[in-house]
Amino acid sequence: MLPCFQLLRIGGGRGGDLYTFHPPTGAGCTYRLGCRADLCDVALRPQQEPGLISGIHAELHAERRGDDWRVSVEDHSSQGTLVNNVRLPRGHRLELSDGDLLTFGPEKPPGTSPSEFYFMFQQVRVKPQDFAAITIPRSRGEARAG
Repeated sequence: MLPCFQLLRIGGGRGGDLYTFHPPTGAGCTYRLGCRADLCDVALRPQQEPGLISGIHAELHAERRGDDWRVSVEDHSSQGTLVNNVRLPRGHRLELSDGDLLTFGPEKPPGTSPSEFYFMFQQVRVKPQDFAAITIPRSRGEARAG
């Protein structure tokens, strides 16, 4: 079993999308999330409110820590990224823990339905035969696309 991490989509009436990440061997890598499928590893295409997701909305940075991965999220958006309902300042990184809830897009008023892009973060171990479902990073390092 190899260490991986996942984002499980639980918001927006389209819950159930599951993204599994196994960073390549080496020191670490970066995964991009946003509405620009040509630049991002996970395309977030709004169905309800276009314009709430930036081209490169956020990045997940995975760094080796022993046999596991240390994963942090960094916001690059104009509309915001929230971790456990707390807005992450643009350009700031925050290390993620199992069960953290990530929202890509603006904060919704209390009592309303969650954002279309509401995910739960979890660290898991995956069998090598399940690797067909692994998300491969477009970028191997910390360099940023345009």
